[in-house]
Formats: sequence, C-alpha cells, structure tokens
Amino acid sequence: MLVVTQPGIGGMHWAAIYSVAAMTFYALYALLTRQLTATDSSAGMLLISGVVAALAMTPVGVSVWVMPPDALSWILLFATGIFGAGGHYLFILAHRIAPAPLLAPFIYIQIV
Repeated sequence: MLVVTQPGIGGMHWAAIYSVAAMTFYALYALLTRQLTATDSSAGMLLISGVVAALAMTPVGVSVWVMPPDALSWILLFATGIFGAGGHYLFILAHRIAPAPLLAPFIYIQIV
C-alpha cells in the first residue's frame, strides 16, 4: 500500500498520527493473527482479542458513556457487536486457511 502525503513532516497535521498508529496496530494484529492460527483455536483468539480490547477501553468508555435513548439504539449497538465479532471470526478463519498476501487485497475494501 502506498501512502502519499506532502514531502516532509512539517505539512502533516498532528492528528494524522492517529491514522498511522491505527494502520500500524492493524498490521500487527493481522501478523499476530496469522502466527497464532497455527497454535490457538479461532474461538479462543476471538475471545482474547475482545476481552483485551474491552479491558483497555473501559476507563475511557466509562468516562464518556451516555445511555442510549431508545430500543433502536440498543439494537444497533448489539448488531454492531455481533457483526464485528462475526467479521473478526471470519478474518481469523481466513488467515488459518490462506496466506496473508492472498488476503491483503480484500482488506483494502475497508478503505472504501
């Protein structure tokens, strides 16, 4: 993947560091997933990644939590969690079966 920005660091906004950090952590997640599929179960990897993320974000989440106003919001929150977990599970299964270079182009669909 090619990231094109203005030459030098002076023209880049400080908030762009978040994008670079997110890309770096996602790449590490993909590499670790590929490595761990040889030794760990898919369900165990999904559970561990979910628990670690939940524990890491709890202090921030509690400080800004706002109760959803209606049932539709709760349904959408649960649907987001279910579809997110399903997507991560399929991601883990895909890395168990196929090599990472074959899967990489499919990840770029998320950019759109």
